[in-house]
Amino acid sequence: MAPCGVVIAWTKFAKSESPTNILKFLEEIFPTEESRPAYICIDKACRVVRTAVSNGTWNIWKKTTRFIVDSYHYANHHASDELCRKYCNPAPTDGSAPNLVGQKVDKHGVVHDVREFNTQTCEQLNAWLGGFESILKRMTSKNFNWFMHVMLFYHVKHVLGKLSVPPLADNQNDDVNDNDSQDEESGSSSEEESDSSSEEESGSSNDVGLSSDEVSDGTEDTTTNRDDEVLIGDTNDVMVEEEDEEDEEDEEDEEDEDKMEVDDY
Repeated sequence: MAPCGVVIAWTKFAKSESPTNILKFLEEIFPTEESRPAYICIDKACRVVRTAVSNGTWNIWKKTTRFIVDSYHYANHHASDELCRKYCNPAPTDGSAPNLVGQKVDKHGVVHDVREFNTQTCEQLNAWLGGFESILKRMTSKNFNWFMHVMLFYHVKHVLGKLSVPPLADNQNDDVNDNDSQDEESGSSSEEESDSSSEEESGSSNDVGLSSDEVSDGTEDTTTNRDDEVLIGDTNDVMVEEEDEEDEEDEEDEEDEDKMEVDDY
């Protein structure tokens, strides 16, 4: 299994998980030097190294690979085991494995040594599969193989799904937050502009309504004035006609008087 949690291969051992069977399985999975990883983490790595030294396969593995014990089981190994402490330590502090140990500065400025890889991925997967033990131990060999393939397939699919979405760095998070704040500000400014424009439009519509009322009032006044002028003009004409009639009557009276005077003479 890779440190990220992806299962590379799995197998069943007929009787026990002996160091010899482990070495044979590793030779089948990594047949060439180019395919072998730099580190192989096994709960009994020190025993595997001793077996490899005794049967001569160590001359093949020592060129490319270093066997280490996972951090969970390493605490239970004997402190007096010099081979395990020197060659199978998952986090050596002597600088012999700089890829396994790194340094990190905490918020107080203190430097700490940290493990660069999770060496307990296999144990974590075994703990998850242990929940199906009551089902697996009642299965036939074929059903067991099928069930394990399916469960590991879904496990790998889940891990790859998590790896396909890398976490954002701190500066990228800041950029995202800045963009969100800018979007919010632009959204609020656009809303304010729309509100102000709507208010202006409503105000202009009210002004237009008032001006139309004023215009209508002006037209009504002019029509009434025109009607008044027409009425006044009509009364003047009547008065003029009455005066003309009076003048004609006066003239006729004068003519009658003149006739009477002539008759007297």
